[in-house]
Amino acid sequence: MVLRATAPFRKIVEAADASKKDALRPETIKTVTAEPIRKSGAPANEATVSEANKALRSLRVLLSAARLYQKDHPRTIETLDATYDALLGVAGSLGGFEVRVEGSGLVVPELAEEPLPDPRGELSALAADLRRTGIHSLLFAKKFHVGDLDTLAQLIQNVPLGTGENATGPGGAELWVAQSTGHGMEGIGINVPRERQVDTVLASLISALVASDVAAPGNSDDQTPIRAPGMEDVLAAMR
Repeated sequence: MVLRATAPFRKIVEAADASKKDALRPETIKTVTAEPIRKSGAPANEATVSEANKALRSLRVLLSAARLYQKDHPRTIETLDATYDALLGVAGSLGGFEVRVEGSGLVVPELAEEPLPDPRGELSALAADLRRTGIHSLLFAKKFHVGDLDTLAQLIQNVPLGTGENATGPGGAELWVAQSTGHGMEGIGINVPRERQVDTVLASLISALVASDVAAPGNSDDQTPIRAPGMEDVLAAMR
């Protein structure tokens, strides 16, 4: 009874051993080709590039609607909402959405140094419109209000085409900075690079430090001059 019971198991073991030997023969071993692993921090995310492209095409449609219709026209309102959602989505995913007009294309530095793909020429048309109005860069904050976008569209459509071609030098760029500031656009920067924003933050910190030194209690007879804050003071304030 024992021999009869173990015989089938012995055959199973022998068959498994034979299968292992066959698998180890050179002609049966499959060749594996190693593929490079895409790092999670890859600079160009195709989905984000596509979203940025779509958002900027929507911005072009909004600018066209602002020129063709009144501000409260249903078409303008509908396009404004769609464009706001598209731009806000990209700005949120990138932590800020900067767009530069370079040559005949639009560049998003967070994605690539090359212009965005533009198979149908829509972004080239937007770049040309922005250039003719004196705009060479737009910076959408991570969070901005739909009113900022509405103001941007109205300001652009009220500027005669060709203004940018006649505005050369720093004066042309600063004109838009003054326009955006004067209309309370806090979430969208026009012709304001990121470096300027960093300088503004540092200037605000230094001003706050100087103000705190002035307001600090002390002896009214103390004639010690107020010193300018050093780097250690700035770093301490940022902690």
